[in-house]
Amino acid sequence: MRGDESPHAPHLAVTATPWPGQAAVWMSEEASGGYQLNTTIAARSVMGVTETPLDAARAGLWDRGPALRVRVKGGALRSANEGALMAGANLLAIGDGTAEGWELMQFSQARLVSAGLWEISHRLRGQGGTDAFMPAVWPVGSLVVLLDGNAKQVDLAPSVRNQSRHWRIGPAVRGPDDPSYRHIQQAFRGAGCVRLRLAISRSAGRR
Repeated sequence: MRGDESPHAPHLAVTATPWPGQAAVWMSEEASGGYQLNTTIAARSVMGVTETPLDAARAGLWDRGPALRVRVKGGALRSANEGALMAGANLLAIGDGTAEGWELMQFSQARLVSAGLWEISHRLRGQGGTDAFMPAVWPVGSLVVLLDGNAKQVDLAPSVRNQSRHWRIGPAVRGPDDPSYRHIQQAFRGAGCVRLRLAISRSAGRR
């Protein structure tokens, strides 16, 4: 997050295996037709799920609690020193998959346990004001997205806040009616630039 994002427009993170080269995001007021190309996403995001719970911790202080174990796809994690974190490195969203149920945090230490399985520790919690959305515990199975610049804000006018829209997300080489596309219906209230909508489109790369 740069800090200059539109406060009303959600971010969209997409992944697929195999990655089709580019994902397309189409939007319509109706489910069955009228879709217009909204944006394209050039690179897949590193996403995954937690395999251990994560207790709440105070924002603004280092969380030196037990390592959080996450299983990710789409790339690797890496450690970063405190100076890099202060510059915005290793920003991770953890949430429940709803439009606004997300916390942003950063982590300094990443340790590979086995293929695709990582432990992250030495964390900064509730970044960007998301401490207000931090539950008492993030349970096993919570979703994670590495915010390394691959997630992208969709083009959404302020006048569309709280209005339901239909979204189709899939491989850019195909049209929005292709069965490889994933359909999402969602309204966004635009509570702030740190809200993130997660779309895991595993079907986007089907042949």
